[in-house]
Amino acid sequence: MLSRNSKEEEKKTNNSQSIDLLWPEQFQKSDKTSPIKHTKKSIIDDFDLDKLFQLMNLNLRTISDTFSVNSILNKFTTEPEVIKYRLEIIEDIMNNPQLFKTLKDLLPKIEEMNRMTSSRAAKTSRLKKIVTKIGKLELYVESIKNLKEFFEQNNTEINSRGLKKLKENVNKIADSELFQSLVKELPKLKNEFEGLRSITLGINLDAQLRPDQAVLVSINDQVYQEGNILDKLLSRDSKQDNFKGISSLKAVSKGSQDGQDNTYLLNKSILQQLEKVMKSVIRSVAPRVTHYMKNNTQFILSLKPAIKFYLGAVKLIHAFQKFDLPMCKPEIAPKEKRICKIKDNYNLNLARQLNENKETQSESDEVVKNEVNFNNKGRIFILTGPNRGGKTTYLQAVGISQLLFQLGIFIPGSEAEISPCDNIFTHFPIQEKLKSNLGRLGEECNRLKEIFNQATKYSLILLNESLASTSPQEGLYIAREIISSFKILGSRVIYATHFHKLATNLDVLNENLPGDAPIKSLVAGLKEKEDGMPKRTYKIKQDQPLGLSYARNIANNLGISIEKILNNLQDKDKIDQEVNIEEIKSEKEKLEETE
Repeated sequence: MLSRNSKEEEKKTNNSQSIDLLWPEQFQKSDKTSPIKHTKKSIIDDFDLDKLFQLMNLNLRTISDTFSVNSILNKFTTEPEVIKYRLEIIEDIMNNPQLFKTLKDLLPKIEEMNRMTSSRAAKTSRLKKIVTKIGKLELYVESIKNLKEFFEQNNTEINSRGLKKLKENVNKIADSELFQSLVKELPKLKNEFEGLRSITLGINLDAQLRPDQAVLVSINDQVYQEGNILDKLLSRDSKQDNFKGISSLKAVSKGSQDGQDNTYLLNKSILQQLEKVMKSVIRSVAPRVTHYMKNNTQFILSLKPAIKFYLGAVKLIHAFQKFDLPMCKPEIAPKEKRICKIKDNYNLNLARQLNENKETQSESDEVVKNEVNFNNKGRIFILTGPNRGGKTTYLQAVGISQLLFQLGIFIPGSEAEISPCDNIFTHFPIQEKLKSNLGRLGEECNRLKEIFNQATKYSLILLNESLASTSPQEGLYIAREIISSFKILGSRVIYATHFHKLATNLDVLNENLPGDAPIKSLVAGLKEKEDGMPKRTYKIKQDQPLGLSYARNIANNLGISIEKILNNLQDKDKIDQEVNIEEIKSEKEKLEETE
């Protein structure tokens, strides 16, 4: 028994055991409601997160080793200290494979302890409850010992505050009088039930040969083995013969979930009989087990969500590093700076797809890396370029990078410095189910209005072909209204669009609108191939929109220009030879300049 002073010391130790590896101490009692709870669905769909986050699954063959996307997004935070806290822990795990293995080995033990807690028999049978508690204590002791052993062997390789606190708490527990006493007494507690290896039952059957009555004949310290009638006849070892059946061993069904089948009722009956026979043992063991359970196991059980998250995050990071793609620990900039600088950024979804389909991909299929640079010299970008030129891929890459950063996970890139945003808003094309008589344009505008109702200057807003459902004239007018409003608000915005004119004459908007950063033009690049045709580079860079020059280049190479068409028609005498083609070409170019 523990002395009064020892009990007080144990109380202090147990009170100090609480630790949250996801939230630093100063944030543990704060509201942890996800700031993106209202934008989750659009983010999940537009960033294709269901497939991406499958890479975090640990494949431990347990019921709860997979992740729901919502459970991951609930960890989104705007607090720089929380982001830093998590990044430090991930860096420790990344740098120490043995730590990854130790934590991964711990998860099945936690899962088994949880399973024991939820066992139906453990709730209905006092005997089963005690045996289950002893099993939990055994797993608990093993878990603490394994963690302590790891920290002793890798003392200098742990730098994160969270894991240092875990180490401190594990050492306190392992060195406490209560734990030392548990380690010594646990074998004795187990020994109380070691002799219970099998039982002998007498079963009476009813007229339909169903179990009708059962009586406990004996409690045995040996297990039953397979046998047959011949074994019984020839056996010379009467004691051993008692533990051989006359049939093969059959697994006992665990019964239905509602506990109404005969097997469940038989198991319950057996436990009740055992409890009566072992009453004195139960009376002796129960108080000791309860004493040790009172202040133990919960510490280990509480670690599961964080360990599972970190191991999944590291598995995600490793997946892309195996593809020879960079994943970096981003620097954290103050929220007020509203910056996002990423070198060699790329789209994780594209990288995943290309590496999953290596056998069928063409030589042109590659993961293209781009720069991201939101700062005082540009916070709103109009992204134009050819169809399938990488605009949507770039938007996704930026959004996923910001999201991972605010989950506290390494991001795609070789270097990064990012400010937290207060929310991520997306406006991607969807199969609209019209909710009113406003039409598609009305529905699009309503979605945009919802973004304006929630967005602040600290938000990240990604618009993908917004307003494409209306005419170019109407769409361009509304797009200018939106971009002008975002400039005044000060949000970080990328608008991928086919409205090339939106990205021209930006100097006029920048000079006449208030705001602390100008609007800039981004272009999905093209380069000319040997045959003169343009080729998509998927590189995104600051430049003037391609506009008519891009269309003219393609048309000329395909033989679709007014001069080539008219020359061909004259050659075939289909139009008057007196038509002045050069004059028509000149007038057309003047018209283009006025548009």
